[in-house]
Amino acid sequence: MTAALMMGFGATASNVELVVEAVDNNGTVPGNTYRVYAVLPSAQHSLHAVFAAEDHVLNVATTGSFFQHQYGSYSSLDINESIVAMEPGLAFDSWVTVGAKNSEDNNLWTIGVDYNNFLAGQELT
Repeated sequence: MTAALMMGFGATASNVELVVEAVDNNGTVPGNTYRVYAVLPSAQHSLHAVFAAEDHVLNVATTGSFFQHQYGSYSSLDINESIVAMEPGLAFDSWVTVGAKNSEDNNLWTIGVDYNNFLAGQELT
């Protein structure tokens, strides 16, 4: 299973909606592609961090493996739209973010997260 992830879940408001959206990859990459994201209640709400604790683990997993393009990355920090235009499969790479969809004006911090398993197509914990 391929997944292009936008991680935005972690708000404490009860009216945050978690959406799983099927994306047509036109057979460009193997498997199915999904976009997962959180919809906040209004423009006045914002999300600043997604985190976990030892007793409250955050786990992103799939029944198969996450698609990882050779020019892709674990986060939106390294998604360059110019390269996506030249490498169509890169548009379906699996990555996480809070807000930004590519490297332009991206202020994402990824502190203390080991992405090695995720980059190998396995779960992100």
